[in-house]
Amino acid sequence: MRTIGETGFDATLRAIGTFDYKSPLWKIDGLRHLFEPKISYRYSPKAADGAAYIPTIDRDTFTTYMEPFSIADQRNVDEFSRIDTLRISLNNTLQTRSKSYCSRDLATLNFSTDYRFSHNPGIRPLSDLYTEATFSPTPWLQLEACQRYDFHQTEQSELNFSISIMDQKAWNLRFVSHYLRDNYQESLFNYSQRLNEVFDILTKLRYTSFQPTKLRLMPARRSDLDNLL
Repeated sequence: MRTIGETGFDATLRAIGTFDYKSPLWKIDGLRHLFEPKISYRYSPKAADGAAYIPTIDRDTFTTYMEPFSIADQRNVDEFSRIDTLRISLNNTLQTRSKSYCSRDLATLNFSTDYRFSHNPGIRPLSDLYTEATFSPTPWLQLEACQRYDFHQTEQSELNFSISIMDQKAWNLRFVSHYLRDNYQESLFNYSQRLNEVFDILTKLRYTSFQPTKLRLMPARRSDLDNLL
């Protein structure tokens, strides 16, 4: 048996700005900007205690996502390491009034990065910068983008984007593109048709281009990318 605890805090500032802008063409009835900077910290100096005696069944796996922050959110319970991490996030949301419900999100732009005061060998203290953006000028069109920028090599590590055209009650047409720095590119075309409240029909086409000699971890990355957007 082992007992692991952590301590930390979440500090958030919320600011709201409203603008009297209207556009009948795009069904915009006023604008509201939500600005939310957030600083979080987690500390668990003995998270690795007992790891030498535990079979590593639930272990760490490679992923391009931002790592879970708290112990309660991590699945690699048999391979914990010391936690001493500060996370900085900056979230922006632009909304307008909606006739069918309170508000509708027109656009979002979020930034996040971690600084690890303690880290394993081979891991840098400052993580990549993660950026997520969405743009939905109308209920039937949505654009999404997600990128990862490496401060240490001053280049883009990953870029993913999608374009969706939809009738939210009947069908969804979506094009997705994935790019990873080591010459890996993937394009997906998805179409889903709703038959009833239980069944849907899904059609998926995939095209992948990569150079195997430069990719040592691509099999794990590919499984992660399927659900990134």
